[in-house]
Amino acid sequence: MKKALLYFTPCVIVIIMLLVMMISAYTEKEISGGWSMLAIIIFLPYLIALVITDVITRIVVKNNLKVLWLVEIIAIICMIVIFEFQIHVH
Repeated sequence: MKKALLYFTPCVIVIIMLLVMMISAYTEKEISGGWSMLAIIIFLPYLIALVITDVITRIVVKNNLKVLWLVEIIAIICMIVIFEFQIHVH
């Protein structure tokens, strides 16, 4: 179980969710008249940031599962706050 939790960290789970959402948006671009491409443009920087966060966290923390999950959860919460702030400012 511990090995599975090392592979499926919070960042990996959110990355998978973003990829599914982006693929879905891409496949429905004809139906939406191109508006779904906006979702890909908006979430691409977050996807890149999550991949970088995951890689750096794994390098720094090594195999300390609790610290890895804690750091990644905090990073995801920060990204959610930044996203919400970005939406409400514009």
